[in-house]
Amino acid sequence: MNDRSLKGDLDDALLPMLGISSMPNDILLTIANQYLTPAERSRLSSCSRRFRSILKIPLRLKILNSTGDSSLQQGFFVSPADHDDNFTKYILSHENLQFGKKYYFWTFDYERGNRVYLGRHTRHRLPNSGRGNSYYTLGLRPYSPNQFWMITGGTDGDIVIWGGNIGLSVAGMNTKPLQPDSNESGFLSCSSSTDTSGSKQWMVLGDSAKERLRLMPYPMLVLDEDVIEQKLNVHAIAEACENQRLLMDGGLLLFSPESEKTGKVCCDGEHGIVDFYFWVSQGIIYVQARALLFALCLPILQQDIQNTGLSPLANLLEINSARWDCFVYYMAVAADAGEGRSSFDMEGFLRDVTNHPDHTVVYDDIHLLVAINMPKNDVIRTDVPEMPRDPEAIWKFMLTV
Repeated sequence: MNDRSLKGDLDDALLPMLGISSMPNDILLTIANQYLTPAERSRLSSCSRRFRSILKIPLRLKILNSTGDSSLQQGFFVSPADHDDNFTKYILSHENLQFGKKYYFWTFDYERGNRVYLGRHTRHRLPNSGRGNSYYTLGLRPYSPNQFWMITGGTDGDIVIWGGNIGLSVAGMNTKPLQPDSNESGFLSCSSSTDTSGSKQWMVLGDSAKERLRLMPYPMLVLDEDVIEQKLNVHAIAEACENQRLLMDGGLLLFSPESEKTGKVCCDGEHGIVDFYFWVSQGIIYVQARALLFALCLPILQQDIQNTGLSPLANLLEINSARWDCFVYYMAVAADAGEGRSSFDMEGFLRDVTNHPDHTVVYDDIHLLVAINMPKNDVIRTDVPEMPRDPEAIWKFMLTV
């Protein structure tokens, strides 16, 4: 689509040429819901009385805390989440939301041309709490939704009254625990920030934290000037994500250079981001953090299961290889070095980079390489496609606490 269409400026003269006027109602509605931006859909609906009757006004709502002094800045469209093919459908302004039903909350990212969906983003440890007490930050995620929301606080099937106290639970479809997309449910919460700004912090807490919130549609909403609105970032989709094992209750996320085309590599909680280069040569994975002077070498083995669509690096996590732990330790050291938190000690690094009994570690001080060597009976897989080092292709690794 051109710039004019992204702004909702459809040319009326083109409608007959495109054959839109002669389309059956159901096909026109499908095209409008799936392929037009909300601005384009609205613009098309105003072109004729027929279009207006087909493309009815969609529901767009705001999420506020129970006292009404804080809200999420974005207004969200709503789609049913009962079936996989319904995420492009709009709930209309005259329709009611129901307790216990699954919904997607989304808006449109006109900068990148994608729908973006409200969901949990990164996992962090709650301040001054013990192990296991954590929260998730909120974010907007592009492409097909991977988390759904349910309205709680009433009898399943009952109509949600606008402005009444409700709860919002979120869960994903991934069976892996402690992941943003896991099927473990959590509740959206808005609480006072730990700083002195008086602002509110929006987060997702455990299943027991049923914070009272309010939903208001735009036609009924009048925001007071004292309402603090939190803007959410559009986050890049990580190529790999796992629960942090080196630090309590955090997370590890791996981003390819392509990831940043979908959003930002960032989060609201405490975290570190390591920029690094990644390349593959003769069955060996090489990673070179910008903050360190040496690269880490990880062999790809003949017996490694190869998962389609994953980079060799992300594949190490998927197959639960100890080589992934070596990579994580290297990245943790790079994060400390980049922040200036500790002086680097090569002897200590070589001692701690792997505690696997079958691995040996060799440092080549001529080529500045640390190689993880496997037992002699492990054969390096040489048919892995070569990936040359590209100084323009920056990979990112995020560690959260």
